[in-house]
Amino acid sequence: MGRLLWLVLVSAVLLAAAPLAAQADAPLYLAIEGELMRVTASGAALEPVAKCALQPGERILGAPMISPDGTLIALRLEPDLVSEARARVGGWGGGENPSDIVICDPAAGIIASFRQPEDAALFDPTGRPDSFTVRSAPAWSADGTGLAWTECPVGCDTLQVMVFELSGDSAEPIAALPPQYGVPVSVPVAWGGPLILVHSIGFDPVSLVEDARMLGFDPASGETLLDVPVVPENANVFSFIMEFFWIDAGGDAPQIALLLSSGAWYLLDPATGERSLMTGVPEQVSIAAPDGLATVADARMAQAVNLRWLARDGASLTALADDVRGFRPPAIAADGSALVYYDNLTPVLWRNGASESLPLPPLSPGDPAHAAWGYGIWRVYSGPLPPAETGFVCFGAPPPRLAAGTQAVVVEEQGDNNLRAEPDTAATLLGVIPAGSTMDVTDGPVCADGYAWWQVTYGGQTGWTAEGEGSTYWLQPAG
Repeated sequence: MGRLLWLVLVSAVLLAAAPLAAQADAPLYLAIEGELMRVTASGAALEPVAKCALQPGERILGAPMISPDGTLIALRLEPDLVSEARARVGGWGGGENPSDIVICDPAAGIIASFRQPEDAALFDPTGRPDSFTVRSAPAWSADGTGLAWTECPVGCDTLQVMVFELSGDSAEPIAALPPQYGVPVSVPVAWGGPLILVHSIGFDPVSLVEDARMLGFDPASGETLLDVPVVPENANVFSFIMEFFWIDAGGDAPQIALLLSSGAWYLLDPATGERSLMTGVPEQVSIAAPDGLATVADARMAQAVNLRWLARDGASLTALADDVRGFRPPAIAADGSALVYYDNLTPVLWRNGASESLPLPPLSPGDPAHAAWGYGIWRVYSGPLPPAETGFVCFGAPPPRLAAGTQAVVVEEQGDNNLRAEPDTAATLLGVIPAGSTMDVTDGPVCADGYAWWQVTYGGQTGWTAEGEGSTYWLQPAG
């Protein structure tokens, strides 16, 4: 991609993405048992959002998606086709179920819907072959005028990136994706920035080796302006992408945040395709109140599947809960005064420095509630983080025995230890620390690529080195 084209694109999108004023009293929405609810003005009860009532048999899947100006809600639905089939056959596996998308104005009603065709079939009792459409969770454009998702027919052999402009009448395909590796499913997307991002896990049809790439498409033309592998070839097998989104990293143009399964946060530069370790961690704020409450996503002291969320109010940080079942950011009020986080899948209100219960009915572990409030944007937080009470967890690495401010020794029988510029198996190799050598430990640990990394100084050079692998230690405390 040409540098000039990229700069023109970024400038145009950032100008178009100037945030619209969100309503200070925007209600808190909750998807509960497949229905859209909102907390009443008094905060004491829930009420259905009558204008967004669904058709019989439909259920909301996942969290509602609030538009940047807070006036519209995009919902991904399980259609009645699924509930009817489930009533007949009980259950099934293998691939993703049919799904629909609707856009609703809580004050005016549903303004657009993308549902199954009239002749759709799923385990049809007359023997008709299955015929339906699968859609991913949708993502809003930064200016709130468009919505993107991926969709595919039964088997997902052909996948398309779809875009719906609110000023138009229908959703249009703008790009085709390669066949995906593994169980047939839709492919996640992220917008909210200059390109529509897609994490594609294709494969070589001959070798069947998977090929994970981050793709970025021009929303207007569908042209592929970004196509890079998301994990370096020499990275550890533990490294795969858990989450991705646009983030303000303090430069001239937005970057792409990548959460690896190892627990490391990286930045991907869409202009160059270069990847670097994030100096800090992501924090989310309301687009309308960037100086209000923020939620910090800390994976440095815990594995990505046990990510720790904190609330930041000025310089004060409060640990909220560990996210043990995926990436579920807290929902922040449009005016930045409060947020809702998840405690063991249960939404909990946090404001004025304390947690409060929401007026929820009994929830099933298999059907958790999902919260949506204001539209959140991401930036990098580089300040101090409190120690994690649950301790350091890094899959693939032995429990750490070192500590910052102490000294470590390379275990003699394990040989030399590599010293790298960053805690990353693909980072620049600065040299080696000979077996039996002593070094000063200055920072860490950081979990990345399945290793617990420590920042050390040896021979006047500072870099990062791994403590061990599996149950084997390469480093041990000095003395």
